[in-house]
Amino acid sequence: MAARSAEEARDAVLCGYRTERAFDEAGREDARHLLLPFISSHDTVLDVGCGLGRLLKWAAPACRQAIGLDVSAEMLKRAKPRLAALPNVRLKRLPLS
Repeated sequence: MAARSAEEARDAVLCGYRTERAFDEAGREDARHLLLPFISSHDTVLDVGCGLGRLLKWAAPACRQAIGLDVSAEMLKRAKPRLAALPNVRLKRLPLS
């Protein structure tokens, strides 16, 4: 779906959120409850199906390295600028099989 158009990708990802800010804030809250209590500065975090990097954005500052994997090259393309300020983030495409 992400490859169809920027608007369709945005709509798919933001489904259930009124604004991009609300989407981002939900990621921060999810990371705070689900990830950050278990991450140390020495850890490597692997996010399989990272999409736009909603959780990686908040997990990366707390760990040594954060790796985001996704099958969608388009989603990774959109994640790259969102995560550009985080030098310890790497994004990789997974094969479909």
